[in-house]
Amino acid sequence: MNPRIVAFAKDWDDVPTCITHVLREMGKTLPVLWINSIGTRRIRPGHAGDLRRVFRRVKSFYAGAAIKENNLRVISLLLIPQARSPMARWLNRWLYLVQTSSVLRDMGKGPIEYWCAVPNAVDLLPRLRPGDKIVYYCVDDWSKYHNLDGEWLAEKESEMLKRANIVFAPAKYLVSKCRKIAGDRVYYMPHGVEYAKFARALDSHLSKASDIAGLPRPVIGFYGNIYPWIDFGLVEKLAVDRPDWSFVMIGQVYCDVSRLKVRPNIHIIGRRDHDVLPDYCRAFDAAIIPYDMSHERMESVNPVKTREILSAGVPIVASLIPELSEFGNDVIICKTADEWLRIIENAKVPCAPINTIDKLFEDKQIKARNMIVDIEDAKAGKLKVAGNPIKMSTIPESSDRNPAPEIGQDNDAVYSKLLGFDKATIEQLKKEGVI
Repeated sequence: MNPRIVAFAKDWDDVPTCITHVLREMGKTLPVLWINSIGTRRIRPGHAGDLRRVFRRVKSFYAGAAIKENNLRVISLLLIPQARSPMARWLNRWLYLVQTSSVLRDMGKGPIEYWCAVPNAVDLLPRLRPGDKIVYYCVDDWSKYHNLDGEWLAEKESEMLKRANIVFAPAKYLVSKCRKIAGDRVYYMPHGVEYAKFARALDSHLSKASDIAGLPRPVIGFYGNIYPWIDFGLVEKLAVDRPDWSFVMIGQVYCDVSRLKVRPNIHIIGRRDHDVLPDYCRAFDAAIIPYDMSHERMESVNPVKTREILSAGVPIVASLIPELSEFGNDVIICKTADEWLRIIENAKVPCAPINTIDKLFEDKQIKARNMIVDIEDAKAGKLKVAGNPIKMSTIPESSDRNPAPEIGQDNDAVYSKLLGFDKATIEQLKKEGVI
């Protein structure tokens, strides 16, 4: 008998992640119940964002379970967020059973596979019946998120690892971490990709996303939620040093990005639906994954976007993320900020440095070819001007350069030699204001 899938994941309408792809594939042949986020932190009293989230949760709860595609249903539960006491945990388990029982009956009678992408789902898991299984999909190092209670989540993960029948992790760091508790029940499972969706960006007949198609090239793109672990200092430096490049950042903003918004060549355009991201990839000359490697969770990161962007045929330049080092030449790794320009150029992006006037004067090639020479001007003094751009191997280059003539300096010579006016005529014309 085919199993029924119960999945504890993030909100269905959030940015798709690895668990999204897995469950959508399952939903093509198996009944899937996607349970929207059960809460990994407590509600902050008076916080506008949290209050809006509570309102949306109550509204979606009353809407009930809804079929989103194929056999995949989505439901929102009313639970006590971050339940800690034994009584609160018992009450949450009871609320879970009450709110899901009718939906599970509609999904058939097969055993249940509980796919858990958040560790605190362990508090909701009921007693297993014969054939039931627990799958823990460890997608991140939850203890190192800046806005979560890491100690509590680490405790929940430990409980989950002890109960899970099988554990999958998309990063080798996470595999090693989970095996300390779950042993050989842990498997390394890198992300897959919806190749056909993103490969359509390779079709030259398809249009680029209209809101960035007209930006000056090269267009350097990033998409994904915008969190504090992005290296904003790096992005800002690139934008300042390369003012002719266009930097496009696509995604929901979850932190202060004011330092980027003041840069005219950085375009933060907000979130875009996953289905239209290939159209944006078509407009990218290169993509960047500029994560801040000083952030402690970088060891566990394996960006889903990597294979998506590669499927779209866009070269990727990235920070030294351990999991991305496995891609070889497909993902070009940068260790320092000064490497980014050189590496993007080597990725055959149509770009080059734009020298300031000061840098131009100090350029070794410019100096060696006398492309800038010094001249003396009677009024302005010593000036730097462009030298002769044409160099002949057998003809010595003249070093004689004269300043531009002053207004009217050669008028008399023109009047007399070219026009044939004598001196008296010229003086009379001047007196009459003709010349």
